[in-house]
Amino acid sequence: MRKLSLGLSLFALLALAVSCAIFKNPQKEFCQNADWGEVGRNDGLMGINRLASLQTVCGQFDVTVDTHSYNYQNELGLKTYCSFDNGKKLGLEGEEEERLPEACNNFPNKFKEGYTNGIKEYCTYEHGRTLGRDLLEPSSVCTAKNLDKEFLRGHQAGLKEGCSYKRGKQDGAEGKKPQELCAKFADYGDGFYAGQKKYCSYERGLEDGEKDTFDDGMEAYCPKKFFKKYKAGFADGFCSYDMGRNYGYEGRPFPSLCEGRGFLKFERGYIDGERDRRHEQRERERAAMAEEMQKEQERQNAQEKWELDQQRKAQEQKQRELDRRERRLKTLERWNQNRPHQETPKKPTPRRFDHNRDARHI
Repeated sequence: MRKLSLGLSLFALLALAVSCAIFKNPQKEFCQNADWGEVGRNDGLMGINRLASLQTVCGQFDVTVDTHSYNYQNELGLKTYCSFDNGKKLGLEGEEEERLPEACNNFPNKFKEGYTNGIKEYCTYEHGRTLGRDLLEPSSVCTAKNLDKEFLRGHQAGLKEGCSYKRGKQDGAEGKKPQELCAKFADYGDGFYAGQKKYCSYERGLEDGEKDTFDDGMEAYCPKKFFKKYKAGFADGFCSYDMGRNYGYEGRPFPSLCEGRGFLKFERGYIDGERDRRHEQRERERAAMAEEMQKEQERQNAQEKWELDQQRKAQEQKQRELDRRERRLKTLERWNQNRPHQETPKKPTPRRFDHNRDARHI
């Protein structure tokens, strides 16, 4: 009994070890194995200091953060991050001042100076023009720095270039939504309308109809008169003999889209498709019935073969019994023949007492 309890205890410890290995806590593992100097430097290179949050998390696992190592290396990392070049880089990206890393407030000279220079280069006429040409929203950082006059003028000039007739036609022909920034530019609107005319055309409807791929969003996207052309093209492409035959063969419901000559072609194809489907269904049923009959015949043949095998085995068993009996009789007969003949001994006749002969023996 003690051996059994010891075995169960060892098994429980093993199960606990396996479960702990599987369900490890990544935060606890990080806190226990962290090189706090390296963690601090990496955080500094990203422009952050998260000592307080690390102390809170690791305190839950009774792990103390090495504050001195973290802060020392974090300071070195921040010196690299909060440099003039990095500040300028953020300024050139149009980063808002409120979103700058708070940890760089201890390095105001170089970092701020670089950021200010970057913002000045960002808020220029040429950069505003580039953003406008790419149809990108202007950043509010230039307004906050009172550098928006030339920047916004360049942005408007870029929008005028970007919101062209060609761009509008391209967007309309690709089925895209109109650009909100181009709403005030008539050339873009005219081009977009021309693009919609191409996108919502009879030819496109004819192509979609032949493929049976009706776009549900076309009615909402296309102007009404363009949508009518698209729908007419779709009907002409869809309402064909071949499409009707496919629908009838697949057993799909008869659509209400076709009219006139298209209706007659589609209906004739639909009827032929239904006939083909029913014919193939009957053929499949016949084939299935023939297969079932064949299987039944095979089962009967197997049953008959089994019964014949059983009869043959019974006859063989009976014949073996007869052979054994005959051999036994022959053996008994030979034994009787070879045994020597012995006459039955006669019983002795009882002798009468003779006084004269037997008196001397008394």
